[in-house]
Amino acid sequence: MCADEKSLETILQYLFNNDIINEYKKIQAVLFEGLHNKQLYQKLKNLNTVYEIRFTNNGRNDRIYCKQIKHSKKKYIILIKLYNKKSQAIPKNISKQLKQIDNYEYNF
Repeated sequence: MCADEKSLETILQYLFNNDIINEYKKIQAVLFEGLHNKQLYQKLKNLNTVYEIRFTNNGRNDRIYCKQIKHSKKKYIILIKLYNKKSQAIPKNISKQLKQIDNYEYNF
């Protein structure tokens, strides 16, 4: 698991907040074990490589949008965008950004 350098500071500040750190560790453990839990981590419809990590404890509805890539037999999850989701639907501007994320390329 790694983060895009453009959003690294924002994402790390969020993840290491005292209210979030335990939930993040739980999600991270599930992902490292290769388990599937759609309540915590799910691929977004109509996108090839974009997933969301869901933070929902204590009434939150936050998301970190990620790009999942397989390279040299390893799976990489790149944390890219933090978003506080306020409704069921994804706003058009965020949807557009997610489509752009789907086209991001990374070199390992």
